[in-house]
Amino acid sequence: MFVGAVMFVPMPFGLINEGEEVLALCMGLPISLLSLFTFISSLYKVKLTDKEISVTKYFQTKVLQWNEIVGVSLKSDGYGFYLKNDGESVKLFISNQVVNYEELVQQIERRRPDLFH
Repeated sequence: MFVGAVMFVPMPFGLINEGEEVLALCMGLPISLLSLFTFISSLYKVKLTDKEISVTKYFQTKVLQWNEIVGVSLKSDGYGFYLKNDGESVKLFISNQVVNYEELVQQIERRRPDLFH
């Protein structure tokens, strides 16, 4: 995905410099945007261990120990939820677009059933 983003993002600009604006818009731009979107979305990861849950988004990782989680709140647009600690200094966003979302929610619920009832 990274290679696709690196290869295809500059392509429309090269085509525009060659006088092929229509080709750049019809072919290059959609491929570039798709590659870039795919690469950026691949930077989001959720990892569960026996001790903690961590979310990596755009090269930044946030971590909460299972015993630190005090609440769950739905995202306002309905596309996921937040796990938060006391004082909400750390909020982990769990996107419903992550691979195996349902299984992930079940694993969180098994570890902390008190949060979902």
